[in-house]
Amino acid sequence: MRRHLWAATVAASLLYAFPAEAQQAGVIVGVDASTITGQVYANPDAGGVFGGFVQYSITDNFYFEPEILFSMEGGYCSNYLPPTLTFTGLYYKSTASLRLNYVSLPLLLRLRTFKSSLLHHGFDFFAGPELGFLATTISRFTWYPPTGAQTFTDKSTDGFRRFGLGVEIGGGPNVELASTTVGIELKYSLGLTSAFKAADHDWFNSVWSIMAHVDI
Repeated sequence: MRRHLWAATVAASLLYAFPAEAQQAGVIVGVDASTITGQVYANPDAGGVFGGFVQYSITDNFYFEPEILFSMEGGYCSNYLPPTLTFTGLYYKSTASLRLNYVSLPLLLRLRTFKSSLLHHGFDFFAGPELGFLATTISRFTWYPPTGAQTFTDKSTDGFRRFGLGVEIGGGPNVELASTTVGIELKYSLGLTSAFKAADHDWFNSVWSIMAHVDI
């Protein structure tokens, strides 16, 4: 709990440390498909992302936008572990799933363009670095011997990096719904630091997200 509070405090301090008054604030909510890349490839696993943002105008169409997000990442593998040889010479099938929950702080530059009579609020492109603070993990391994499935679950964060650096890029149109500007956005995030502490485990988070970016 102390670690979670520390991560949230650091993120909130960075988000509100700017002396200028924000021109806009809002909430973000969406779904994601995440996987693990590098020395191993995991199948995509569904998760969610939600949080908030503040937006500072640099020019009429150029903005700086820090965000605070809770992001569910990870992946799923079939036959992840080496097959286990039984006394009868048969092999067990095995699966593994990994859930990594982060408090993340994207620091984005946002360009608004393509304003027209059909798209009054324009189309946004954005990119920037992302700082991630690991909050919780759930590792689940399942074996399938003839006697029935056996599952082992581990919630320890000991083998994982508590802090990570990544980069994200994306964009989407802005529409008006009930007098509120809503951005419908597609985003790709890639971890630049391994999610694991071990030097021989270069495994990186890779996440596609579809989000609603709602002004309040």
